[in-house]
This record gives sequence, C-alpha cells and structure tokens, in this order.
Amino acid sequence: MKKDFKVYPLKMNSDKLGEVNMGGTIPDVPFFKILLGSVRAGKSCLATNLALSPRFYGDQFGCKILISSTAKNDAVLADALEHFDFVFEEYSESLLNELVKMIESDEDADCKYLIVFDDAIEGLIQKRGGKPDAFSRLITRYRHVGNEESEGRLSIILCLQYFKFLTPIIRNNAGSLCLCGSFSQREMNKIAEVYSFLTPDGEEKTFIEQYKKTQKNPYDFAYLNVKQQAFYRNFDELVYKKTFDKDCSCEEKDKKDNMPNE
Repeated sequence: MKKDFKVYPLKMNSDKLGEVNMGGTIPDVPFFKILLGSVRAGKSCLATNLALSPRFYGDQFGCKILISSTAKNDAVLADALEHFDFVFEEYSESLLNELVKMIESDEDADCKYLIVFDDAIEGLIQKRGGKPDAFSRLITRYRHVGNEESEGRLSIILCLQYFKFLTPIIRNNAGSLCLCGSFSQREMNKIAEVYSFLTPDGEEKTFIEQYKKTQKNPYDFAYLNVKQQAFYRNFDELVYKKTFDKDCSCEEKDKKDNMPNE
C-alpha cells in the first residue's frame, strides 16, 4: 500500500492571527518592511505615506510610533509628527522592550501598532558576529507579538541608508523592500546578489536591468515583494512576478519550461 507523504496545512483559528488583507500588492498586516536609500532619496516621504495615508495603512493602526533622531529637524516629517501617537528622538533597547510590553499588555485586542524606525541605525542593529540585539530578536517574532486573544498586533517599517546594515536575520524576516534613489555599483551588486531570485533567470545582471526600468522619474523606487516574489516600479507597475503552476511548485515549473520539446 502506497504511503501518503503529502504535507497538509495545520488547522488554526485564523481570527487569532490578527491578519488584515490589504488587497494583494502591498503586504498584509502585520508586516516588516524595509525602505533603503541614501539621503534625500524619498524614504521619509514614502514611510509617512505608508504610515499615515488611508490609501495605504493609515486606517489600520490604532497607535503609530516614530523613532527618529532627526524627526524634529526634518522638514519632510514636520507636518506629520502630530499624526504619530509617540515620537522618540533616541533609540535604546530598553525603549524597544517597553514598547513591546505596552503592546502585549494592551487589553484592546483590536488595537494594532506600527513602529517606524527612520534612520535610527545607531545602536539599533548589532554588528555581525555579536550577540543578537533586541531589534533582531524582535523581528524574528514580530508577527506573534500580542496577547492570548490575538497576535499580529505589531508592524514595523525600517528606513536605512546602507545595505551593509541589513544582516541575514533582518533580510530573511522582511516581507518587502523598497529601493529608493540610486546606489553605487558596489552596493547594487550586493543587493542583486541577495535578491536575484526575483528575476526570470535568477541572474544578478537581470536584477540590475529590472531595477533600471524602475528609475524613470525622480523619486521612483523599486518595490520588491518577497512573499509574492514580485518586482514593481513603485506600487503600481509590475516589472516581473514569479508564476506558480496550480499542481506543481515554482521550481518544478522552471524544470518543465526548460525541458526540450519531444
């Protein structure tokens, strides 16, 4: 008798996951999103749109928190500060731990939280080879932050200037990445090496070609949706998306496509 080795999904109460479907293009709630780009590349503007505009996530969070050392000196953020419930100019692990405790002790099960880290890299991420920092530990479990009634109450936006600060732990837990502005060839090569799977052939040079297609106008950005395995120019122009056969995996489809005709 042939044994059944198929892996079946687990039964679960989806209501306790705290997930909110955002329609397919932008990530569902909860999420961990990275905005990467140099100074004046549009990261703060993009983060503010995502956090505050009802076209994106503005209506999804009962509490919005901004951590930015330049928040009160940044002209881009000046008018947005009043729309955040808390603004902190200094980051510390104790602050992050207190915020997580606040979320977990909130008895309002419907209240979701968003934390935006705007270029708060100093003291945030431990150097490679060291003991995992509080931020890295948090993003490995952010989807489960909540209480007995509901998890999925915390989402995170991380704005950074340099790809080198994205450790494997951080990259592997980010569901999406926005590349804002231009990058040095060396930096772009590193990005392409990691995300070349978001191309038809898995080649780094193809990734760079796709990225160039997204840079048509000032402040255009490349949006990489890792979960969907999709590559966009901004949020509304699809450059490439991996397709899945209904009855086989993506890898199996690639093998089929590359088989010679009989």
